Amino acid sequence: MKKRLAGIAPLAVALLFGPIAAFSWGPEGHETISDIAQTRLDPQTQAAITGILGPNVSLSDISNYPDTLRYGPTNFGGLLSRTLAKDAATGSWHFTNIPIQQNVSQTPTTDELNQYPDCDKQASGATAQFMGDSVQDCIHAQIKFALSQLSAPRPAPNPQASSAESAQADALWRDRRIIALSYVVHLVGDAHQPMHTAENNNDAGGNTENVQFEGKLERLHELWDDLIDKTSWQNQTPGAANILAQQLLADLNSLPANEVASWIDSDVETTINNAIGESFNISKNTIYPDYYKSLNGQPSAQPLVLPADYQAKMQPIAHQRLQMAGVRLAHILNQVNWDGDNKAPSQPSQGSNP
Repeated sequence: MKKRLAGIAPLAVALLFGPIAAFSWGPEGHETISDIAQTRLDPQTQAAITGILGPNVSLSDISNYPDTLRYGPTNFGGLLSRTLAKDAATGSWHFTNIPIQQNVSQTPTTDELNQYPDCDKQASGATAQFMGDSVQDCIHAQIKFALSQLSAPRPAPNPQASSAESAQADALWRDRRIIALSYVVHLVGDAHQPMHTAENNNDAGGNTENVQFEGKLERLHELWDDLIDKTSWQNQTPGAANILAQQLLADLNSLPANEVASWIDSDVETTINNAIGESFNISKNTIYPDYYKSLNGQPSAQPLVLPADYQAKMQPIAHQRLQMAGVRLAHILNQVNWDGDNKAPSQPSQGSNP
């Protein structure tokens, strides 16, 4: 039996009354990605994840806690041995805002991505300190750091330590792995939301661009979160993600195997970077041009009324990004060195094949 996500109400309050939010897909989108990935995990990967989370907790159950943490304290649904304090400093881990005036290849290198804002400073805040995080404050670096935490070996017994100190060290190791797994699941999803990788004139990935679609006023970024089924993320219901995941899985299974295989690279870093490069180019070449074409000289301070066919044009892109995120998330997790013994990653098995 799956645990249900806690913390949606605080997130809604944060969006309505707090600073500009930069969510990705909302609870339904992240759970959908997780449900797709869960079907493609190798047996040893599934066993390792069960060892971290427990037998009745799925990837989708932990997929939204990184957003929850940005707006309030959380103990990850009781999975942690402690409660983490609200940490807005983790917000920039969820994106890399590359100006659309830049040119980024579909397969960017890490050095290429590192030149953009947030990648030029170190992660800060209570969560970074707790995790021992000293890498850059942007999405690709944070995914890779979280993966390194999943491979960290259990602390070796210290004969000089008391039983309480040994238990504390073990609890810290366990908590870090739970948090790291949640961040890998969530941030791989974020990397596939096009508006988490691009910006224009400091609009925070479309968060200052006001639009109206089917009578609803929202931001361009928020609209893209909602495009997966046209239900605002505040109103998404439990079970919707599983239904959407089944629909997308059926479509995914009908695709040629070589097409799905082309979405992943044997090198995990390349797979992550490709997701960001693709997302940026979708924003640069499709989302922003369509937006400004529709604007047609209208002052940006006024909500842009989008045409009735906007969802029909853009939803297939959003759905494919969810599918690609699910496939890539499974591939990335299947390559994790779960026991930290530095052995080579296992070869893809039936669970990870297209």
